[in-house]
Amino acid sequence: MEVFLGIASIFFLIFGAMLLLSPNIVERISKATNKVLFNLDDKIQSTRRPLGILLLAISIFLWYTALHK
Repeated sequence: MEVFLGIASIFFLIFGAMLLLSPNIVERISKATNKVLFNLDDKIQSTRRPLGILLLAISIFLWYTALHK
C-alpha cells in the first residue's frame, strides 16, 4: 500500500506542478489524448489553478501517509 501511495503522490505532484507552471505542456498532452480518449480541454483549462493546487495538496497528503504508515 505504501508503494501505491508513493507512486500516486509522485504522479499528482508532477501533474499538479505542470498545471500551475506549464499549462502549455498539459494542453499538448490533452490534445494527444483527445484523439484516443475523450475531450476535457475546456474544463481543465478553466479550472487549471484550483485543480493544480488540489493535486499538489493530495500529493503532499499521500506522501505523508506513505512515509508515516
